Amino acid sequence: MALFARRRKLSVWSKAAAFLWPASGFRRSGVYLVKRLKRLPATQHAIAAGVASGAAVSCLPLIGFHFLLAFALAWVVRGNMIAAAFGTAFGNPLTFPLIYATAYRIGDIILTFGAVPHPPLEAFDPDVLYAQGEALMAEGEAIIARGVEAETLSWSVLSEFWPTMKVLLVGGAPLALTVFLVIYGLIRFIFAGHVHRRERAPSAQVTA
Repeated sequence: MALFARRRKLSVWSKAAAFLWPASGFRRSGVYLVKRLKRLPATQHAIAAGVASGAAVSCLPLIGFHFLLAFALAWVVRGNMIAAAFGTAFGNPLTFPLIYATAYRIGDIILTFGAVPHPPLEAFDPDVLYAQGEALMAEGEAIIARGVEAETLSWSVLSEFWPTMKVLLVGGAPLALTVFLVIYGLIRFIFAGHVHRRERAPSAQVTA
C-alpha cells in the first residue's frame, strides 16, 4: 500500500474541479500561462487560435496524431504552432475518458444508433460517463495490441473498433468545434484583461 495514497477515490466532479481550479489557485496558474503564451512571437489571434486548435483536436479519437492535426488546423486558422502544441495538453489521461464518453454520446444521438457494441452511455451520470469512457479507450487499445502482436495490423483488425470509432468521430466533430470556440474566446478574454491592466498601471502611478 502506498504511504501517501488517497484513502478515498476522487469522483469525476472532484477530478474536474482539480483540473479547472488547481490547488495553487486559478488566478496564479492563469497568470503563469498568460506569461508563457505572451512570450511567443505571435499576435493574440495567432496564440488564441493555436491553443484552441490543440484543444479542439483532442476531442477526436485519433491519439498519436493530435500534434499533426493541431498543426494542420492551426495553419488553416493562422494560429501559432507552438501555442497549438500547448493546446494539446487539454487532452490527457485525466480528461480523455470524459471527452470521449461525451463525444460517444453526442455521436450516438446524431446517428440514432439503436445498437452498438458497447453498453449505452448514461447522459446524466458523469461518473458512469467517465468509467465507460475509460472502457472505450481500453477496448481500442486492446484491439490494436492484438494486431501489433500478430504483426498484422490490418483493416480486419481495425474494423472491430470501427463501429465505436465512427460514433466517436461523428460526436467528436461538434464537440471539437465547441471547444475551439470556447478556448479561443477564453484566451482572447484573458489577453484583453491582461492588456487592460498593463495600460492602467502607468496612469495609476502618474496619478499617485
